Parts: sequence; C-alpha cells; structure tokens
Amino acid sequence: MIGSYSLTKLWTGIVWIINSHCLNTLLIVNCPKVLSLPDDLHCLPNLEILGMEGCPELCRRYQPEVGHDWPKISHIKHVYIKSSEN
Repeated sequence: MIGSYSLTKLWTGIVWIINSHCLNTLLIVNCPKVLSLPDDLHCLPNLEILGMEGCPELCRRYQPEVGHDWPKISHIKHVYIKSSEN
C-alpha cells in the first residue's frame, strides 16, 4: 500500500513532468489512487495523446462528453480511456 507521503512525492514528479512543454504523450496506467489531473493541462501545447487505464475514478471523471472534468482535456486530440469496468 502506498502511503500518503509516497503518493505526494509521486504526484510532485508527475506535475514536474506535465509542466514540460515538450510532452506530447501522457499515459496513466494502474494508478487507482490518482483522483484528478492538474487543472493546467491546457498549458501543454504539444500534448496530443492522453491515455488512462486501471484508474477508476480518473476514468469516470474524464469520460468523453459526460465526465465532470471532460472539459479540462477535451482539447487533446487523442484521448483513450479504459476503466476496469470496460
């Protein structure tokens, strides 16, 4: 089980990677404790592919067209979401 300290360090690293303007692909796989993405994903002009798998809450929140947070990622050209229920 991942402790909150480890999860905080992990998320800090993810935010650092996400803030890279060269990032064009972001895949998040089997991270069930990740509940949301940073609000400033729109600041990544080169991000063209976003994939999520095995992250139930993340997949639910960002489900195309219907997810509560879909507007935050709707500008990304290719979004692939596969929840464990699919």
